[in-house]
Amino acid sequence: MTNDITPKLMQDYSESNKLGFIKSKIPIQPNEDEPDILMGSVELDLSKLYDIIKPNHKKGDEASIISVCVFGSVLYKHFDSPYSEIPHDLDLMCILAYSDDKNIVIPERVVKPKTRKEASGYGYNEVIESSVVYTTTPTKVYSTFLDYFFGTSKYESVDGAIPLHVSYRSVNQLINGLGRGDTLSESVVAYGIPIIGQKRFAEIIKDIKSPERKPLHSVAWKVDLEGRLQGEIL
Repeated sequence: MTNDITPKLMQDYSESNKLGFIKSKIPIQPNEDEPDILMGSVELDLSKLYDIIKPNHKKGDEASIISVCVFGSVLYKHFDSPYSEIPHDLDLMCILAYSDDKNIVIPERVVKPKTRKEASGYGYNEVIESSVVYTTTPTKVYSTFLDYFFGTSKYESVDGAIPLHVSYRSVNQLINGLGRGDTLSESVVAYGIPIIGQKRFAEIIKDIKSPERKPLHSVAWKVDLEGRLQGEIL
């Protein structure tokens, strides 16, 4: 399986309804008194992502995307701790191909999960209807009052969802922002992981000396038994 997932390849999988998820496992320490590390996860729905980033030719969309990079706290190895927590959102940067003479600026997007209130025996629970980014979090549960009183507990995986935060830069905007206060561009260059357009991203940053690129994560792709494209951030 190629690790260069081009926009055209994403389009082909989308048209065949064969886009799956890209998953990242997150090591979580339950609390300061418990040394064991539990595993949570963050899953990005590639089908919903493609619906967000695909060019809209009916509107004459000139800002075609050539690369998409994950950055931020989901890449937990870049933070000084052996464990992390489920991030509050998932950060992506879309790198665009268009003439910078047109001075096109695309505002950042925050795509929040859709939820609803559902009645239960104890009031109302918030139920996730749909999301671009899903999570599972190991959560302490107590079976009985005595378990709670004596601190006897177990952990179950609780499903959730977080917003998707999408930023946009042209190639020139990305490069010109380095060393000029554009911390998002600096983060992407230093440790961001391209999940779309890996070769193009490598070409864009090949001559950049600062910030030095030191990615601690990578991404692996496969096609599952149903022919769906699945990825994992390692």
